[in-house]
Amino acid sequence: MISALPSETDAHSKSIGSRAGAECFSAFQACATVLMLMFLLPVMLGQKVPAAPVAAAIKNELQPEVKVPVSPLGYLPPGDLPAFYYHALVELHFIDADHLLFAFNTPGLLKRDDNCPDAAVQRMVHVVVMQLPSGQVVKQADWELYDFADFLWRLGDGKLMLRRCNQLEIVGADLDPQLLIRASGKIEDVSFSPDHSMVVVQETAPPHADDSANAAIPSVLDQETAVQRTNVSFIQLHPLQMIARAVIPLPGAIPVIANGLLETLTAPKDNWVLNMQVFHGAEHQIATIHSLCPPAIQAISNTIVMAKTCSKGDQKALEGYNLQGSLLWKIALESTQYDPELISIPTGSRFAIESVRLKHPRAALDPVTKEDADGEDIDIYDALSGVRIATFQTTPDYTGGRNVDFSPDGQRMAVLHDGAIEIYSLNDLVKALPGMPH
Repeated sequence: MISALPSETDAHSKSIGSRAGAECFSAFQACATVLMLMFLLPVMLGQKVPAAPVAAAIKNELQPEVKVPVSPLGYLPPGDLPAFYYHALVELHFIDADHLLFAFNTPGLLKRDDNCPDAAVQRMVHVVVMQLPSGQVVKQADWELYDFADFLWRLGDGKLMLRRCNQLEIVGADLDPQLLIRASGKIEDVSFSPDHSMVVVQETAPPHADDSANAAIPSVLDQETAVQRTNVSFIQLHPLQMIARAVIPLPGAIPVIANGLLETLTAPKDNWVLNMQVFHGAEHQIATIHSLCPPAIQAISNTIVMAKTCSKGDQKALEGYNLQGSLLWKIALESTQYDPELISIPTGSRFAIESVRLKHPRAALDPVTKEDADGEDIDIYDALSGVRIATFQTTPDYTGGRNVDFSPDGQRMAVLHDGAIEIYSLNDLVKALPGMPH
C-alpha cells in the first residue's frame, strides 16, 4: 500500500462507500478476468470510417516554428530493437508555455548502488530544460532510474511527475524533484484521469502472511505458490488525499475520470456493458458495446470515453461515447498501424493517436523489427466528431516513453523528428491536411 502521502497523513480514511476506511471495489473482483484480458490486448487504434490508408498521409512540408538539433545535447537515436521492446528511452514534455523538457537515455558504465533494492536495471537519463522560442538550454540534470518503464508525466501548472523506484516526485523547470508519494511495494503502473486531477498507482503487494501460515505442510515452494496481489490507490492530487483503494490479481489498465472509474462487464451475444463506478455515489451503466474481444476503455476527457473493439475479419475499431451512452463516432483501424497510442491534448477538445507505420500488414503475434517499420504517424482528431483534422509523419520510431507533446493551451505540437525537436502550430497542421478548410 501507499505508505507515505506527505501532505496528508490520514488519507487512508477516505474511501468509497465506507466511513471506517478504504475498501476494495466489488466490481473489481467481479471483472478481474476482464481486466487481465484487457491488459494483454495490444492497443489498437485507427482512422475515421471511411479512412484513407495511412501510407497515403501527406509528407511533411511545413516549416517548424522552432527547431532545436538534439545531437549537441548528447542524444543518440535508438538501436534496432530497444524501441520495439517498449523501453522509455525518451521523454518530451511541455512544462509550461515557455519551457520544454527533453529527457533521454545515456549509455555508459554506472557504479552499482542500493537505492532501489529490487531493481534489476540501473540506468542514467540526461534531462534538459529549453526556453521557448529560442531553444536555449537553461537547466540540465542527470537522473538515475531503475527500469525501462515510463517515468515522466505532465501534471499541468508547470509541474511534471517523476517516478524513481517506489517514489513519485514533483518536478518543475528547476529540475529539483520533491517527494510526493512513497509506495511500500514495487510500482507497476501509473495513470491519470484526463484532467490529471487524479493519479492511479498500482503496486505489487507481498503475499498475505496467512497464505503460507494456513498451509498444512510447509513447502520450499511457498514463495512461488503464494497468491500475489496488486494494490490500487486512487489519489486526488489537489488537495493530496486518498480517494479509494482496490485489490486486483494482476496489474492492468484502469481507466478513470475525475469522479469515478470505468470498467467493462460481460453480457450475452458478444456484448459488453460499459459501467461507471462513481467514487462518491452509486455505479451505473453507460452503454452496451458489441465486440468479439473485450473492449479496452480509455478516457479522452471527463465527458468522452473511447472503446477499442473487434469485429469479424479481425477488424479493429475505436468507438467514442459520451457519458449518456450515445455513440459519437467510429474510427476504423488500418492493418499497417502498429501499437497505436492515445496522446491526450490539453482542453480535451482534440486527441492524438501515434502509431508505428508498417511497410506491410502483419499478424498480431508476429514479431516486429525496425526493418518492418516505415516511420511513425501522429494523427489528430476532433473529440466530438472523430474526424481526423491533422497528421504528421516522424522518425525515429518509438513504442515507449514520449516523443510528442502538446502545449498547455493545445495549440502547439512538439515532436522529436529527424534529429531535432520541432514545434508546429496546430492550426498550420490542420490547414496542411488535404480537404481541411484553409
